[in-house]
Amino acid sequence: MTDIPNIIVFGETGAGKSSVINMLPGDSGEARAEVADHARGVTKEARMYLKTIRRKKFNVWDTPGLNEGNSGTVNSTRAVEILLDLVSSSCTGINMLVMVMRAPRITDFLPKAYRLLHSTICQKSVPIAIVVTGLDNNNERKEWWDNNRKEFNTEDMIPHGHACLTTLESCGDTYMESKIAIEKLIHENYTDKSWMMPTVASNSLISALEEMLGQKDAEKLTRRTIKRRKFI
Repeated sequence: MTDIPNIIVFGETGAGKSSVINMLPGDSGEARAEVADHARGVTKEARMYLKTIRRKKFNVWDTPGLNEGNSGTVNSTRAVEILLDLVSSSCTGINMLVMVMRAPRITDFLPKAYRLLHSTICQKSVPIAIVVTGLDNNNERKEWWDNNRKEFNTEDMIPHGHACLTTLESCGDTYMESKIAIEKLIHENYTDKSWMMPTVASNSLISALEEMLGQKDAEKLTRRTIKRRKFI
């Protein structure tokens, strides 16, 4: 039997990761990702949701929000650790990364998360897409990427695909167009060939983690990660 492709969704707290996952069609009775109605995130661990896009099944993984701080539901260091564990422990490999961000701007943290996961950990071997939420106006949604492409290029964030959308059902036709856009994004950009994590040099990992978390937390996390995952 062919393995079901694994799609990992990541991003900052409040970006709309869970809402994006809920836009994807699932089987009848499939649980919905919990969505926060307050400033703190609600996703405490990596959780898989089985979705069917254009008659193909996908395991779509929701992950805790990054950059929440020590007072959040899951602090930044723990959120990164959960993400690293998910990528490095997958028995069937990874088929796509989806980074979710909220318009209108690219925060300082986003390029660091993009480089850590796509460049350092996955060694640019896994397709990555960027989903931009918070674009509830239809005209703004269609123009946002072109208006901001230069900023992504400056940060060397050049994804295989992108989608600009609203996650609000109250937006009617714009919401339905957004649902089609996210389904198309995944279906057209995932790879059939699952990527299995090779060994990653610990000095490269430390450097990327220091950029995100600071030296002290990066060293602690690297020591814990090296003990049980594929780092040398």
